[in-house]
Amino acid sequence: MNAVQFERKKDEDALMVLHLTDNEGWTCKAAGARYGMTKNAVIGMRNRIRNTQHCYDGCSNKQNLDFGMTPLWWK
Repeated sequence: MNAVQFERKKDEDALMVLHLTDNEGWTCKAAGARYGMTKNAVIGMRNRIRNTQHCYDGCSNKQNLDFGMTPLWWK
């Protein structure tokens, strides 16, 4: 696996962990265990993403809530 493939896999795993915890009702511990992360690593990742200005603006602006992206959009 080269560096690009490794980063892609890492990103897909992070997206899947977020999907499982936000959409499927999995606990941070269970989702993290499935993808080789600790519960606290999952919590930290979720907090970092939610606390970024870009995510905050996109998620809170009512004009952006058109639900144009379906779950598992990266697959």
